Amino acid sequence: MITRLIKVLSLLYLLIDGLIEVTWHWSHLTPLQAQERVMNWAQRACRVLGARVEVEGDMSHVGPLLVVSNHISWLDILVFLSIRPVRFVSKSEVKDWPVVGRYASACRTLFVARSSKKDALRVVHQMVDALNAGDIVAIFPEGTTTQGQEVLPFHANLIQASVATNAPLQAASISYESIQTGQMITEPSYIGEDTLVGSVWVILGLKPFRVRVKWSDVQARGERDRRALAQDLHQAVVELRPKT
Repeated sequence: MITRLIKVLSLLYLLIDGLIEVTWHWSHLTPLQAQERVMNWAQRACRVLGARVEVEGDMSHVGPLLVVSNHISWLDILVFLSIRPVRFVSKSEVKDWPVVGRYASACRTLFVARSSKKDALRVVHQMVDALNAGDIVAIFPEGTTTQGQEVLPFHANLIQASVATNAPLQAASISYESIQTGQMITEPSYIGEDTLVGSVWVILGLKPFRVRVKWSDVQARGERDRRALAQDLHQAVVELRPKT
């Protein structure tokens, strides 16, 4: 319990530090400085939460690029940001989360109301603008989170941004594992009726754990439409998954 309370205090300090940064200092940073601050903050957050990130393969440094990954937890975003800052497409509710929402907005996150097809179209247009500007944009095309034991079929609507811009794509797989046993763990997952506070509390009670991120090679869009891309990228993520 004492260890968990120390982690809580460390996390609160980190959140306050992040809030001060985005409120008073962010506007004075260059884009490169902002990216470095995001990566540093995410790395610190992962350490506080006990997440030991291990990367296999190389994430492209160059945009435009559309990154697709399976989705297990809100922690996925911190993990990816700790590797390299990218622009995420996230559910609109995140924008209203205390402190986290402010930081997500400062990171130029694109927010989408998942229940609205019209809003998804709006976000695709924003993704097109971001890719045309040379950004790296990341999406979770399952459309929801899982416990990590399977990869749900990919929705193709947001992948349309790659078709519209002819931007290359890169698949990634994320999984959470026990350092002691090497087996997948489900405690970091954020599903169903889980609350953010409850999920954070559970994660803070864990022993340090491994987060394994595996990258595929970058692939060109070619002549594939969004549905073909969704199927191929889904298969790529499945092939990257840990073998159980």
